Amino acid sequence: VSLALEDFLLLVPLIAERGFRPEEAASFADFGVKVPLEAGPGGGGGGPRLQAQALLQHLGTVAASSKIPAVRVVRPALGRALRLLVLGYARATVAALNGRLEMDDAVKDEDIPEGFEVVNKRPEPVYRVPEGFPIPESQRICAELLDHVLGRALGIHFLEPLVSTEGPRPRALVVGHPD
Repeated sequence: VSLALEDFLLLVPLIAERGFRPEEAASFADFGVKVPLEAGPGGGGGGPRLQAQALLQHLGTVAASSKIPAVRVVRPALGRALRLLVLGYARATVAALNGRLEMDDAVKDEDIPEGFEVVNKRPEPVYRVPEGFPIPESQRICAELLDHVLGRALGIHFLEPLVSTEGPRPRALVVGHPD
């Protein structure tokens, strides 16, 4: 018997509702970051969403311990989906915390979720073609882009950094992951 994807997607919430209670859902976690249940996909701590989360976690456990090749196939997909979910939460949390810090809003320790920290960090240097350098804008953009690519790939720059007068500033980041 064949089941269309659309039909399967309609069945998932029904299976989750009948087979799992919202309390069975646990926080997703990866690389030291725990996604609070209320911050998961779809937001809110609604029962149906938590039941679907409990179903997915159960499927992940089954796939991890299964000896059946057809079931083991989903391991990489579930791992990647988990990583993307936690990474999305981490990026959004870091952006929100840094936004508050840039507006000089006081961020208390209790406002910082588990797995995150605020550290004093010197702003990254900005490599630009000097102002007033007599080249067209298109060449300026190309030079800055090439310098950026070389900096990221090889750690070298051919442009001079703009001098920053700023000292270290508070920045939010994931514990153990400075970038």
